Formats: sequence, structure tokens, C-alpha cells
Amino acid sequence: MPDSPFARYLRQIDSRLRMLPLAQRELIRRELTAHLEDAATEQQVDPADTAFQAAVIRQLGPAPKLAANLGAVHGAIPLLWWWMAQFAGAFGGGLGIFGGMFAVGLSQDFGLAGLLAIVLLICAGALGVHGVALREHQPTRGYTIVVGCGLVLTAGGALIWHGPLAHSFDLLAGAMVLLSGSLMLLSATTHPVIARRRRAHKALLATVALALVSFVAPFSYLPNPLGMYYLVRGGYRFQPNTWLMNGFATIGTNPAPLVAARLDQLIGQTGLDPLDANVSLQSYTLQQVITDAGGGMNYVDAKLQYANGRTQRYRIPITQFGWQPRVEITGIDRLLTEHRALPGLVPAQYGAPVRLGRATRLPLDSAAQQLFVDDVFADAPLQQLEWAGNGRQLFFIKAAALWSVDIRSGYAQRIAEGVHGFALSADAQSIAWTQSIPPQGGGAWQYRVIVRDQHSGTQRAIGEADRPIIASAADGVYFLHDSVLWRAAWGTGPAEQLGQLPDAGALYADDVVLALAPDGQRVAYRCGSDLCLADTNGKNAVRIALGFEAPAQPGVSPPDAPRGPQPTAGPADFAQPHLATLHLTWRADGAQLAMTSAATDTRGVPELRIVSRAGVVVQQIQVATDGSLEAPQWAADNRLLVLTAYPANGRRIVAVELASSAVFDLSQPHWDAFASLMPDTRTLLLWNGRGGFWQAPLLEAHTP
Repeated sequence: MPDSPFARYLRQIDSRLRMLPLAQRELIRRELTAHLEDAATEQQVDPADTAFQAAVIRQLGPAPKLAANLGAVHGAIPLLWWWMAQFAGAFGGGLGIFGGMFAVGLSQDFGLAGLLAIVLLICAGALGVHGVALREHQPTRGYTIVVGCGLVLTAGGALIWHGPLAHSFDLLAGAMVLLSGSLMLLSATTHPVIARRRRAHKALLATVALALVSFVAPFSYLPNPLGMYYLVRGGYRFQPNTWLMNGFATIGTNPAPLVAARLDQLIGQTGLDPLDANVSLQSYTLQQVITDAGGGMNYVDAKLQYANGRTQRYRIPITQFGWQPRVEITGIDRLLTEHRALPGLVPAQYGAPVRLGRATRLPLDSAAQQLFVDDVFADAPLQQLEWAGNGRQLFFIKAAALWSVDIRSGYAQRIAEGVHGFALSADAQSIAWTQSIPPQGGGAWQYRVIVRDQHSGTQRAIGEADRPIIASAADGVYFLHDSVLWRAAWGTGPAEQLGQLPDAGALYADDVVLALAPDGQRVAYRCGSDLCLADTNGKNAVRIALGFEAPAQPGVSPPDAPRGPQPTAGPADFAQPHLATLHLTWRADGAQLAMTSAATDTRGVPELRIVSRAGVVVQQIQVATDGSLEAPQWAADNRLLVLTAYPANGRRIVAVELASSAVFDLSQPHWDAFASLMPDTRTLLLWNGRGGFWQAPLLEAHTP
């Protein structure tokens, strides 16, 4: 009776029980057919009678309701979920095939073994699809294949996503393989063997599965809720070299082996932080790994032990990205750079005219020490570091915040936010800074100049500037507005206009250089591509050509500007290599000006110029073959200038002896340090952006 009402009724029920094995569905069909025949025998009617079949159907109830009841008895799952699981298994298997094809990095990194791993991944995906097809006829076998493929793909995803030191890392292939394994395991959970279990057993299995994919590798490399949460939020912590971890939350690789390989090279070495300048590193222990949001940055906490028994806990940042080539950077890589002799730099060894004495660590409390730990590998941890005249306080800008640190007590104080530049009075009792004012109606940015009294804590706005830089002299603070130099006396009084500086306005706001002679009578500043000196009233102006290639556009002075020297080059454009490379420092007596400049391409070299107060270049010294230079600092007796240079993409502390024009390298291996002369001009403050401050005496040959 293929077209009878009861036959159609059976087909409707069978279609709603497709999640059950074929044998179970056959048994249900036979039981329902037997029920029809028994009822016909009891009522002595023909079972093929359509009216009788309709009556039996009404007695049994609608097909959807009866199918739901039978499914509950036989352990079936909702039909929609079953179809979703079927799709997940088939799609996951196909995704695994494509993910294996994309994992070419395995063969490049592991040769034949990698090629075999790729073939295994492709076969696993194909078996996953085949397992879904076998489920209806051979459910146990299909279940085994799907679960097996899920585990193989999990391991494959871990290999691609978290290969040894991530050399085989490939985000696209890894994500495809991991998602494939997740989909196929999801499909396996709908198998009748699981569906027929009691609710308590299902809850136990679900708990075990969730624990495995959340905390146990390699299962935890599968996408899981906890891992996704930590990928977005960051802050996931786990112990290195353990299988109890959420692998999906650690996108990239476990960075512990990478950090261990770096620290192994520092065993037995001395240097600046996290090393010790006088005692070698003896051993280390990696304690925990911390992830950042998005997986772009990881941190490894290491416990370092030194030869004198001292220990410290140090956090090392790591970033890993890219593929072919793979980029792996840690916060201590620069300490591993070989300290080679460079052309033009004379090693400041024992017997040299100048060298550094023994470096000693300065005490800083934990809050102050954290200020000197850079966020991105110590490339530029501080801006505009300045000393108070008494040598006890240090002022600097970090992340647009103005800070002061007492060197003796280690106490750190945040003074202001949103600071572009600052200047100190001679006694450091007053401090001035600039804060930006958003433009109105599409106009240019302006900057509010604020002065604060350190004793009382009161502060006041003294004027507005159109350049963020300010400078100080003994008699007050100076700033520029519309090419006019303004001055405000420390403590009292409003700002007063001094004079217009030729071509001081033909600059980009962020590239202004302004330096006042200590007596406040002479000013040096950048004018286009040149250096200009003038009296503070704008008179006696002198322009010094620096030899840079002229920009494309000529300079144009305002029509009301006083006559001054003609520019040798117009306003600088963004293509010029010398932008932001000029630094100016007046000698304490104001008789000379030290200026450093450096081109970032083949159009120039790092140079130091000594300029007289009248504007005559009296000495010109090449400091290195390439790289930029920081601001020069006058040492004792004005015989030496100390500065930080960046030759060969490194960082060196150099001292220039003016009498001989010799450039001495004061740096030591594993330092990677910045330097600042303390106010006594005979002691260098050293730091490398990794948490500590050191001081070392500057020794000259004639020093007893």
C-alpha cells in the first residue's frame, strides 16, 4: 500500500526521525504497521481500507507529535539541530581539506614530514565528510571517523597555529583547520550513542568536553568560549611548558621557548636592566605567560637570579606576526646585539681621554620604576628629559603626561596631562608647558601656555602660541605666536611681545626648534632648512645654511616681517630627510651654541656644529657614519659634549672632545642605554627603558 494514507503517515514520521539510525527507523515502521494490522484483525476489517487507516491515524495522533514522542523514547534530538549537525560535519570536513591545502608552511619548515602532515590533514577532512555520509547506515563507524578526524584536525590546527616557535604559523590555514575540527566534533555530539544517554550522563559529558577544550592542550586549541573571551579582553595567564592551558587564547605561539632562548644567551653577562651592571646573571625561571587583547602581544614573567644572590621578577614583552618571514621580537632583543667597533667611534677604554666609571643603580620605588619601562620595546620611553638645578628632580614627558621624579626618594608625581612641551625655571620652582586647543571653524591648532608654581600648586594661563615648543632662560619662559617671540617672567606678570623672528613661522608646528641663551638676550631657532640666530627683539639676525637639499617650494616671509637674511632654502616639506633632526643646546655662559643634525638618507651625515654667539660656525664634526642624534649636552670645563647617537640602527652614548674633534664611544655591551648629564656635569644618568636608573662618573684623563 505505497500510496495509502497510512503509508504517507509512515513516511512523514520517518522523515522526522532521520537523526535515528536506519535500523531503529525500520523497527518503528514495523511496530506501527503491526499496530494497524492488529487493529484491523480485532475489528475484522481490511487493513487497506482507507477509512479504517484514517481512523487509526486519528487515534495515533498527528505525525509530528507522534514522531516527537517516538524520538524522545529512542533518544532522538530535535530535527533542526540534527540538520545543523549534519551540515556542520560535512562543511567542517570540506573546510579541513582546504585548510590542509593552505598549510604550505608545514612543508617549507619541516620538509617531507610537513608534506605528510598536509596529506594527513586533507585525508582527515575527506574522512570527516565520509563519516557523515556513513552515519545513517553504519552509525558507530561514522561516529568514530568524525571524532577521530576532529582530534587529528585539532592537532593539525595546533601545529599550524602554534608550531614550534611559530615558524609554521599561518593564521588563515590555522583558523580553517581549527574551525573544521570544531564543526566535526559538534557534528559528532549528535550521534545516537550520545543522544540516547541519560540527561545526567549528557551533562557530565558536556562538562568534561568543555573542560578539555578550555584547559587541556591540544583540545584547547579548538575555538572555545573561554579562549574567545580572553582573545578579546586579554589578560589570560598560564604557566609555561604545561598542557593545562587554553591554547586558543594564545594566538601565535607559546612565547616561553622564545624568551628562554634569549635569556640563555644572557647567562653570565652583565649590563643594564634587566641585567646588572656589576654582577652577572646566574639563572632564571619562567613563571607565567600573559596575553594581550587580540593576541598581538604577549608577556612572560621571569624570575632572574644574579651571582650575588639577588633576585628580581621581570616582565618581558613579546610580539610575533607575519609569515615568510616570521617576525619574532622580544623586549630584550637589543641587549643581545653584538657590541662591535663602528667607524668614527673610538672605544673609551682605560687610558682614553674620557671614559665612564663604575655604574651604580639608583633606588626607585616600584611606581617610579614602572614609569621608565617602555610600552613597546624601549625604543623611545621618555620625551624631553630635563633636570632641576639641584640635581634631585627629573622632569619628562611620557605618553603626553608631564612627570617629575625625585631621584633620592624615588617619588613620582604626575603634573599635567596632554602636554606637548615644557620648560623649567633655574630653581625648578616654576614649570611651564603647552596644551593644545582644538581649532575652531577649520582653523589651525593653537596651544595654551600654562605656568605652575611648584610650592603652592597654583597654575595660570599666560598666553597662546601657534607652536607647541617653549623654552626658558633665567628671566622667564619664551614661546612663539605668528612668528613673534613672546616672554613671560617666572612668577608674575603677563606675557609680553619681544620681536618678530625672520622665517620662524615658515615651519611645521611639530618641527620647531627654539633655544634661548641663558641670559635671555639671544635666541636660536630653525628657519626653513637652516639655522637662524637673532636677538630676542628680532635684530642682528644671522642665517646659517646647513647644506640640506632645498625643498620644492621657496620660502615666503610675511609682508610685514622686518628685513632679515635671505633664506638659502625655503620651508621644509615632508620629503626632506632632516625634519625633526635638529637639536640645540647653549653653553652655560651663552658664548657658544652646540647643534646636532642628521639626515635620514644619503643627503647628509650626523654632524655636530659649534656656533658662536654671533652666528659663526667655529667647528664642524661628523659624529657617526649614519643614524640620528639626540640633543648635545655640555660637560665640565666645556671640553666635552655628551650625546646619544644611533649608528648602524643601534644606540650608543658618545663623548666629543672638542680640542681633538675625536668621538669616543662610552657604551658597554648589553647596555642599549640613553644618557643624560646630571647638573654637576661630571656624572651620567643612564637608563634603557626597562625599569632602572643608573649613574656613572664621567672620567677625564686629567682628572686626579
